[in-house]
Amino acid sequence: MDEKAKLFVFAKKEVFLIFLFMLLIATTSFVFGVKVGKKFSFQREGFTTEDREKVDLLSGQEEKVHKQMEEDRPGEKTPQELQQEMHDNLRKKIEREFTQEEAAAAAETQKKNEIIPAKAIEPVAKIENPKKIVIPVTESTPENAPPSSTRDKYSGKYTIQLSSHRTLNEAEEFAKAFKIRGYNPIINEVEVKSRGTWYRVSLGVFANLAETKEYVLKEKELFMGQDYVFIQFD
Repeated sequence: MDEKAKLFVFAKKEVFLIFLFMLLIATTSFVFGVKVGKKFSFQREGFTTEDREKVDLLSGQEEKVHKQMEEDRPGEKTPQELQQEMHDNLRKKIEREFTQEEAAAAAETQKKNEIIPAKAIEPVAKIENPKKIVIPVTESTPENAPPSSTRDKYSGKYTIQLSSHRTLNEAEEFAKAFKIRGYNPIINEVEVKSRGTWYRVSLGVFANLAETKEYVLKEKELFMGQDYVFIQFD
């Protein structure tokens, strides 16, 4: 028989080995191609060897943990959230003031006008004699009235006391800061039992406590961080 026409017959074992060999070559080529392509991609993107090692070390589970940590990390509050938080804090402070005011009124109803704020300024100075209400405002305001008529006009109404001083000069000096900002503070001279004469600087005149609370909420930026207490004129 002609050699060119010879047929090669392989046994089943030989066919299996040839197939296995081809499979190994294909797998090796694929893995090698992936590594080369990965290395080329890192180089093109500018990753260093340390960056590549870090990427290789992160497993799928670790990536999920990192992603969850990023999602759980609290972000910065928006201006609306900050404003709402400030409004809530001011409302809570007003509610505490109401509670303290009602407790004091129940204990001493006849002395409800003798409440002195915790941070009242008490320097040693001489006592002023005349009892009056001094209002450092412009002539166009309705509060600029004679002391007697003003006292009658304010009788039974509420105001927001900002501070209390031993001398009229100190009270007027404190009131100037509010007058410059466009407000009309009131200076009220009162006799406090066992404490002498005091000059109280307050803001606003209101028919009831509800109106007083609404005003504080309206001017929340003014009262934020400011000591104050609600009092009632005699």
